[in-house]
Amino acid sequence: MNKYLIIILCLIINFHSANIIASESKNEIVLGIVDSKTSPSLFKEGIHLATSSLNQAGGTLGKKWRVIFYDDENSPKKGQAIAETLCSNPDIFAIIGHRHPEVALSASIVYKDEKKLFISPGADINLYGGTYLFRHGPGDKTKASKIASYAYENNYHKVIIFNYFDAYEKVFADLFAKQANDKNINIVSRKSFSSWDQNFAPMISDAVNCGPFDAIFLSGSLPLSGYLIQQIREMGIMVPILGSDNLDSSSLSIIAGKAAENTIVPTIFDPTNPIKKTEYFVDEFQSKYGMVPDTWAAMGFDTVKLLADMIEKSQSCDPVVIDNNLRFQKQWEGVVGAYSLLQNGMIIPQSYFFKRFRNGGFEFPKRIIKEDQFELIREFTLCLPVQPEIKTLDPSLVKNPGLQNMFNLIFLGLTGFDRKNKLIPMLASSWDHKDNFKMYTFQIRKEARWSDHTPVTANDIVETLKRNIQNSSSCPYARLLYALKNGQAIHTGKMKQLSDLGVVAKDNFTVEFILERPLAYFPELLSHPVFWPLPSKLIKDKPDNWTLLKNITTSGPYKLCFYEPDYLLIFRKNEAFFNQQDINIPEVRFYVIPDGILGLDHFVNNKLDALPQYLLQVPKDQLPLIRSHPRLRKEYNQFVGDTIYSINFNIHLPPVDDKLIRQAIMASIDTNRLTSIITGRGEYPVCTLVPPNNPANLGGCLRFKPKEAKKRLNEAGYPGGLFFPKLLISYEDSEEDHKIAKGLAKIIHKNINVHVQLTENKNQAHINLVKRKASYYSGEYFDHLFYLDPLHEGLFKSYNEFQETYKQLMLEKNAQKVLYLIKKAENILINKEAVVMPLFVTCQHTLIHPRVIGWKNRFQGQHHLWQWSLRKIKN
Repeated sequence: MNKYLIIILCLIINFHSANIIASESKNEIVLGIVDSKTSPSLFKEGIHLATSSLNQAGGTLGKKWRVIFYDDENSPKKGQAIAETLCSNPDIFAIIGHRHPEVALSASIVYKDEKKLFISPGADINLYGGTYLFRHGPGDKTKASKIASYAYENNYHKVIIFNYFDAYEKVFADLFAKQANDKNINIVSRKSFSSWDQNFAPMISDAVNCGPFDAIFLSGSLPLSGYLIQQIREMGIMVPILGSDNLDSSSLSIIAGKAAENTIVPTIFDPTNPIKKTEYFVDEFQSKYGMVPDTWAAMGFDTVKLLADMIEKSQSCDPVVIDNNLRFQKQWEGVVGAYSLLQNGMIIPQSYFFKRFRNGGFEFPKRIIKEDQFELIREFTLCLPVQPEIKTLDPSLVKNPGLQNMFNLIFLGLTGFDRKNKLIPMLASSWDHKDNFKMYTFQIRKEARWSDHTPVTANDIVETLKRNIQNSSSCPYARLLYALKNGQAIHTGKMKQLSDLGVVAKDNFTVEFILERPLAYFPELLSHPVFWPLPSKLIKDKPDNWTLLKNITTSGPYKLCFYEPDYLLIFRKNEAFFNQQDINIPEVRFYVIPDGILGLDHFVNNKLDALPQYLLQVPKDQLPLIRSHPRLRKEYNQFVGDTIYSINFNIHLPPVDDKLIRQAIMASIDTNRLTSIITGRGEYPVCTLVPPNNPANLGGCLRFKPKEAKKRLNEAGYPGGLFFPKLLISYEDSEEDHKIAKGLAKIIHKNINVHVQLTENKNQAHINLVKRKASYYSGEYFDHLFYLDPLHEGLFKSYNEFQETYKQLMLEKNAQKVLYLIKKAENILINKEAVVMPLFVTCQHTLIHPRVIGWKNRFQGQHHLWQWSLRKIKN
C-alpha cells in the first residue's frame, strides 16, 4: 500500500515539475485573450499595446509575449468551449477576458479545474472563486452603491429602472434598487427588456406614466441599451440616464448618436489624469491607434503589465507562484491608477468616478471643473491629499483626524490652539468659570458669522449639543459630551428630556455650561468637533439635506465651492469670516487619493504641497528611499505621533492576578526589539501613558530585564516557565495590531518560556493590547486625564491610592502639581502594582514642499492652514 502511494506521489510531483520546467524553458509567454465583438470596446488594442511594449523592451525574463485571440460573442456556451480549447493548449500561461459575467462564470469553472490563471472583469469569485481565479474591477455591490450615492447627491430622488432580462443584469438592478432604497430614493417604476424587443415605446410609456421622476437607471449592455436610450430620447424624455459600466464605451456615440447626451456612466479610468503612467499610455495608444483609449483598453493594458511585474518579482512563470504573488501583493499602480489586491482574488481600482456624455463624447470631472471656472491656479492654491472616507460634511459625525482637520477650514469651535499650542478663543471672545470648575460661561464674538452672513448664536451651540447627545445621532464622540450635566444619562436613554442637558443659552451671545463634575480642562475640550456649533436654523429647515453643497453654511475662514466626494473638494475664502486678514492662502484643494503610493507620486511630481500622515500615510516600504533621495530627504519630517500602545493586565484572571507574574511579564518585554523589528515605522519606546510631546510626559522607557523576569517567575512558583498555563493576549481587529500582539507573544515566549495565544475576546484575555489615540481636536492631547480615565473607570477601581490621586488631578490647575500627581498616579499603576505597561508611541512621517511657509509639527493636529502661505514656484 505504502509502495503504491509513494509511486503515485512521485508521479504527481514529476508531472507538476514537468509543467514548471516546460513553462520556465519556453522562449515565450503565451496569453489567451477572450473578447466579444457583441460588446465593442478597445480591450484587444490595450492588450496589444502592453505586449508589444514589453517585447520592445526585451520581453520578461528574456521571453517574448504572444497572444491568441478568441471571440466568445457574450455566449456562455461558446465561452465554455473556448475555455476548454485554451486549457488543452499547454503553451497558454494565463487567460484574460470573458467580460460578460455569465460567460466568465461558466468559463471560470473550466479554468479552475485545469489550473489555468484566469483574470476577468466579469468573474464572480464570491460565487465561484479560489486558486487561479481573479476579478479585475470593483465588486457589483460597490458599483451599485456608488451609482445610488451619485443619484442621491445629485437630487435624483425619483428613479425609473430599466434592466435587461438576463440573470446578471436583473441582480445588478436589484442591488441598485436596494442601495437606492437605503438612501430614500423612490423607485417609481421598474421594467425589463430583451433582445427580441424592437419597439421599446410601450414599455417606456408604461414606466413614465407611473408618476414623476428625476432620472432613469439602465442596467444592460451595448448595443441593445444604446437602442433603448435612442428611443427614450425620441419620446421627448430628457432626464439624466444613469448607466452601469457596461455603457462605458466609445461605441455609445456610434449606436445612440446625439440621443446619448446627458447619459452618466461610472468609470475607473480617466485618460486626462495627470499621472505619468496614464499620460504615457494615452500618448502611446493615440499614436498607434489614432483614438483615445477607453476603460477596457486601460484594464487590458494593466492586466498584462501586472502579470509581467509578478513574473519579474517571482522570477517564475509557474501559475502557482504567480497566484500567490498576486494575492499577497496588496498594492499596485497601473495606468488606471492605484489598485488594491486582496487575498480573495479581487483586483480593485481605487478610483471610481462618473463621466457625462456631452457634445458627442464623454466629459471627465476635471473638464467639468474647468468649465465651471474652477481651473487650478497653482500659484495661489494649496494642494493636499485626503483619503476616500468622505461620507458626510457634518463634522460631528467624523472620526477620521484628517477629515477633522479639513473640516476645520469651514467650521470652528469656541476655542482652539495657536502655533505654540496655547489655548486661544476662536468663536468665543472670552469665558470664566465658577463653582470649582463645574460651571463655565462663554461669550460669543458678535462679529462671528455664518457664510450667509447671519450671526453665530448661543442657540446654535445649544441645539448642536442636544442633537449630538442623542443616541440616534450616531455621533462617534458623544462620550465627550458626558462632561455636561446629565450627558451620559441622556445618551444612554436613562433620561429623556434634552432640556436637562447642562447647556443653556442665556442670551443670543452668552452660553452657560453646567458640568457633571469639575473639569479644569473644559475650555480645551470645546475645541473638539463634537462641540463645534452648527447652523441650527438650517438643520431644522433641511435636516436631511443641510450638508448639500447648495445648502451648507459654515463658520470658518473658508467656504466649500466644489465637492465631488470621490475626487476633489475646493475651499475658497469665506467673505463673512470675522478675521479676513488672517487668511493668507486664497484657495485650498483636497484631492481624494486612496493610498500613500499614489500620494507620494503626486508629491514627487509637485501636484501636492504636503503629505501629512494625518491626511495620508506615507508608505512604510518607501521610507528608506525617501530618506536617501536627494530632494525628498530635505522635505521629510519625522516626529512623535499621537497614539500610545500599552498592555493592561486583567487582574481578576489567574495567573496574572499575582503581581510577581505581572512583573515577570513586564520585565521580559524588549520594547526596543518590538519597535525596531516588528513595527518598524520609527516608533518610540516609552515608560509613560502620555505621549512624549505632551507637557505631562515624563520621558524615558521601561528597561528590559530578562534576568529579573526569570527571577520573578521563579518566585511565583514557575521556574523556567515550567507548568505555566497558556496566556491569552487580545488585540483590536486590525492587521497592524495583530502583528504587534504576535510580536509580543514571541518576545515573552523567547525570554521567559511562557506560551501566549492571540484572541480578539478582551474579556477572556489575561493581557489586553490597548492603543489610546488622542483626538486631534480636543483637550485630550493636553489632558492627562484622557490617558488615565479608562484606568480609573476600568479594572483598577480597587486601588484606593490611585483613585485618590486621580480625584486630585481632576481639579488641579497648577502645572507643577499636575506633573507631580501624574508621576504619582503612573508610578502606582506601572511600578508599584504592575497592572499597566506602556510600550511605545507611534511615529508620524510627513513630506512638506519648500514652497509652503508656516508649517509646523502640531501634535494636537490643529493646523490652521489659512495661516500658512506659499512661495512662488520657480519654473
